[in-house]
Amino acid sequence: RDHEILEERTADIAHQLKTPLTSMSLMAELLEPSLGEEDKEYLNRLENQVERLKGLVEGLLTLAKLDSHTLVFHRQNVEAKELIELAAEPLRAMLRQKRVELACSIGGTKEQEIWLFADVQWTAEALLNILKNCLEHSPKDSKISVSCEENPLYTELIVEDGGRGFSKKDLPHLFERFYRGEEAADGSAGIGLALAKSIIEKQNGQVRAENSAQGHARFCIRWYHP
Repeated sequence: RDHEILEERTADIAHQLKTPLTSMSLMAELLEPSLGEEDKEYLNRLENQVERLKGLVEGLLTLAKLDSHTLVFHRQNVEAKELIELAAEPLRAMLRQKRVELACSIGGTKEQEIWLFADVQWTAEALLNILKNCLEHSPKDSKISVSCEENPLYTELIVEDGGRGFSKKDLPHLFERFYRGEEAADGSAGIGLALAKSIIEKQNGQVRAENSAQGHARFCIRWYHP
């Protein structure tokens, strides 16, 4: 019951925050035609901060629902490749801008279909946060590799970027809420990886972070078969 009360109060606060944020977005749109080029730059910064706050509110609300066990997962069979493509779709523009290749390998050399039993929307959201973290730490003209294989116990998805990897100081804290590492991206609130971890663990899975043999950041996600 305490968890439910917490979720209800968080939802109320989130609703109260959404109203002024929506008003700010609308006012920014109305202001744009009357501004000069220099002023438009400041307006663009304001719009970015509003969007950041909207994302933070949504993330906190989702975490509260996860904590109170009021978020319902509608699990179904979904193809791993389809899930990865769905998660990566919002990042396509940023991938092109940084000239980062997203390379997927499903089933190793066999290139077979692999299916997951998961909530499509929320699992895609978790993968999006992990892919976004990798993209933010990938240099230009590099690659993010996503591979998926399965065995009788679990299905494993591995995401590896082309960056410099995690520092020893950051590794134990990456999935803590509001933790921002030494090279955290500007505007990062530090809840994306915590959200991803909670969503995956609520679906009989686990996620860990490590550095690959080549020194790149790597996320290993496992979903255990029912």
